[in-house]
Amino acid sequence: MGRRRRMDAKRRRAWAVWARRAALLLAAALVYAMIPAAPERALAPEPGREIWLVDHGFHVGLLLPRAALEDTPMAGAAPGAAWFEIGWGDEAFYLRALETAETPLDLAPQALLWPTPSVLHVGAFAAPPPRVFAAERLLRLPADAGALAALRRATLAALTDPPERIAGGLYGGASAFYRGRGAYSVIYVCNHWLSDALRAAGYPTTWFWSTAPAGLFAELRWRGAADPP
Repeated sequence: MGRRRRMDAKRRRAWAVWARRAALLLAAALVYAMIPAAPERALAPEPGREIWLVDHGFHVGLLLPRAALEDTPMAGAAPGAAWFEIGWGDEAFYLRALETAETPLDLAPQALLWPTPSVLHVGAFAAPPPRVFAAERLLRLPADAGALAALRRATLAALTDPPERIAGGLYGGASAFYRGRGAYSVIYVCNHWLSDALRAAGYPTTWFWSTAPAGLFAELRWRGAADPP
């Protein structure tokens, strides 16, 4: 019995050592993930130029003025639109939402557990974002010509070449789904795509905080990139 107790104690000590090491590695990974990544360009806000973000609960939409998407298939399909909402995400999840008009929670595990095909959703609106999304949380980001150009490039890079429209969009009218590039997964969700696009445009975002809308909005505010609420 004494020998067995000694062996059990030795195993417990070994497990405790491995548990401490795993906890340290996890803590280090979290600290690394929270280190702000420097924007890819210096932003110099210009009067009259702006973009908006809209919080849909689990997904953040990017709202671009028409000037950012002029001479693209999306703008051509909506000649009367002044603003466009861009959203990248899982194809099956998005299209089921189109069919059911609600969030398809049964598809969430599938979308997260392994890489799945992506789509780009484009909504078109004549009215400005504060009127269109009056019931949702919005964030205004001052912009410059370089930021709009970078967000245009990110939007077009998320589409197949040539762009392939695969379904009407969530808002009816000129909104549409286009076949996307890149895979959706648990380590690269819709808001991570947006975070990458914003960072390329000159806004300070981090993979870790961008995972959830609240984190993305909070980081842009505390780092001075967004207008106060």
